[in-house]
Parts: sequence; structure tokens; C-alpha cells
Amino acid sequence: RYHPAFQLLVEIVRKGQLGTLRGIVSSRCAPRPETSREHVLWAFAPHDVAMILACVDALPSSVFCFRPDQESNVPSSECARIELEFPSGIRTRTTVSWRDQTKARRFEVRGELGSVVFDDLEPSGSKLMLATPDEPPNAVEVPEQEPLAVECAAFVDAVATGVAPPSGASEGLGVMMVLDACFRSLEEERTVSLRVTEDCQ
Repeated sequence: RYHPAFQLLVEIVRKGQLGTLRGIVSSRCAPRPETSREHVLWAFAPHDVAMILACVDALPSSVFCFRPDQESNVPSSECARIELEFPSGIRTRTTVSWRDQTKARRFEVRGELGSVVFDDLEPSGSKLMLATPDEPPNAVEVPEQEPLAVECAAFVDAVATGVAPPSGASEGLGVMMVLDACFRSLEEERTVSLRVTEDCQ
């Protein structure tokens, strides 16, 4: 949420440069850890879910989480796919895995007027790419800032001024609601409707 490239991506989306959003596809993968760790949904998914909620600026109406068919011999604790559907009709797909041979940190937002991709594993200068139907992908200039430093500065500023930071308790609650629905979907093997009260919006 505090990576300068992602903050620019959100700005592009909210300014309407992509037009009406159609969907988001993301992946966060890595080779299998040498020692046992927590469920891959806890380790990886919160990041992508928070990023999706920031782009759509809403909570999903339904959540479906499952183990991809091609990974049928892999425990769902090590590989899972999340599909979210929003009241606006936007659909998203996120893959999180500890079973890939290479790392992946890719986040793509697709709209009627183009798409923008944030790939944190690309070298500096190519982390954020913007494409339109009439033009090939072009790199968007991203400030050289450490995300953790940006996050700490936002926290200090919030304490000093009372201005809410980009992320906060309401976003954290939204992420946890989605993750809770993911685990229920995995266990019950069905799509879970997300009932949202006014207090959670």
C-alpha cells in the first residue's frame, strides 16, 4: 500500500485513466520454504487483498477461494486462488503460492481504456507499466522511496495532524473480513457471500 509505484497505480485508477474498471489479476508466489510456516493465505494474501480494496474502493459481495486444479496434489495451505466479485461487477483473481519455482509479485488492473501493471520484481524504471489499446506499454516514472519509510512518515503525520493515513483500521477490518470468507470458502467448497454492515463500510 505504501510502495510509491502502487500509490501511483491507485492515482491512475482514481483519475479515471483506465476508464471503467473491468478486473484485477495478481500473483504473489515464491519457492517452498525450508521450514513450515503459517497458511499461505495469512502470509501472502493480505497484501493483495488490501491493494484490491484500495483500487476498487469497496468490499466484495462474494468470495470464492480454492486450490487450483493444476495443483491438486498440493495442500491448500501452500497454494490457493481467490476470486472476488464486487457490487459494481468488477471481478478479481489472486494466486498465492509457496510452490512456484520462481518468485512473482505482479498486480495488474484492467479497464476499458487500458491497463496498468505493478511488478515489484522488475528493475527500477520498469516497475510500473501503463498500456492503452493504441500504444504499447510505457514505463511510469516512480520516485525512489523506501515503502517502509513512506509508511512510517504517514503514521507520524497522522499522529501530528490527525489526517488519516492511506490505510487504517477500517481497511484492516475489510481485509480480515475477506480472509475470513476465504477460509470459509476453502473449508465449505463454495462461494461465500460477504454481508457488509454500515459500520464496516
